[in-house]
Amino acid sequence: MDRRCARASIPVGSTKVSAPRIVAAGARVSPCAATERSGADQAPVVDAGRGGHTAGSGTGLPGAPADLRPWSTGDISATLKSVELLLITGSAGRHLVDALATELGVDETFCHCERFPDGEADVLVGDVRGGDVYVVQPTGPPVDEHTLELLLILDACRRGGASRMTAVLPYLGYGRHDRRTRSGEAIGAWVVGDLLRTCGADRVVLLDPHSASTEGLFAVPVEVASAWTELVEALRHVVAADAVVLAPDEGAVKIADRVATELDRPLAFVRKRRVSGHDVVTGGVTGEVRGRPLLVVDDMISTGATIRAAVGAALDAGATPDVVVAACHGLFVGEGLRQFRELPIRHLFVTDSLPSSRSSPPSTRVVPIARVLARTIRGLRG
Repeated sequence: MDRRCARASIPVGSTKVSAPRIVAAGARVSPCAATERSGADQAPVVDAGRGGHTAGSGTGLPGAPADLRPWSTGDISATLKSVELLLITGSAGRHLVDALATELGVDETFCHCERFPDGEADVLVGDVRGGDVYVVQPTGPPVDEHTLELLLILDACRRGGASRMTAVLPYLGYGRHDRRTRSGEAIGAWVVGDLLRTCGADRVVLLDPHSASTEGLFAVPVEVASAWTELVEALRHVVAADAVVLAPDEGAVKIADRVATELDRPLAFVRKRRVSGHDVVTGGVTGEVRGRPLLVVDDMISTGATIRAAVGAALDAGATPDVVVAACHGLFVGEGLRQFRELPIRHLFVTDSLPSSRSSPPSTRVVPIARVLARTIRGLRG
């Protein structure tokens, strides 16, 4: 018996069927519904919008198209508990696999990515048939390479017969490209979300995305996890009692307010205008920073231009040159990091959502996220 049709208690392979039952185009139907019998033979379900294929999604059922998933909505938690959890990491997530596998109590499933001389990627995965697969791949620099590798892994798992696939992105490349600011632009975050769905992802896990609106750009359910509880606990031991929590721009105010509340510190923010991918212009500090040490918090550090401008504005406003910086994602790219290292930063906290960078400042401390991801994955499995 196919374990994915256990609820129907019907042997797979029965061929006596009556006329097909038609459902609306695009409807997603459990493969078990296509094989249930109640005394008399019952017709298989046919999706009118998919060329008349029998619903079943690569589950071993005759005529099942590869692009339908075994489950969509309804009572899946009990079923998933009996399906093996499979953990796969792409090349950008290798630094996470040992700790995450230990937290989940599983072994890593084989995955290998080879690069040909012309730059093309060839992905090979192990046995995933029937499994509940979680593919962990932060899509940081080089963003396009890591994004395509994730898509290829998902496609390989889909073709290998995985029952359900969840893409776990500790860092989402193109996450800042969540809207159009002028005519003629694309929306990169929407494109990535649509590609993940096309390649078979049933769900996506994001860790502290740049914008809350990102979730709405994905065609599949998105589970948002956060590492700020772990970051706050790490900050609690190093932040001065009279420090002020500084948001380097209006977009970071929500994070800064959460940190300020949990640490019981006052809040301030800097008005910022970005003029290019490398440069920003500040418009002054709102809030009292004079004579106070700074705790600067943001969702990510890329070139460091935003943090650099905010610290400069706060120092000009009389803040004490004693700075602690915290961000979830540390990319540390671009030439501006040289000036970033010259700031009076005593401690810099980031998570390991991305592999460690040689260009990160020497004061960097890394907060692990394996426990956060494992907790999220266990929650999704019920």
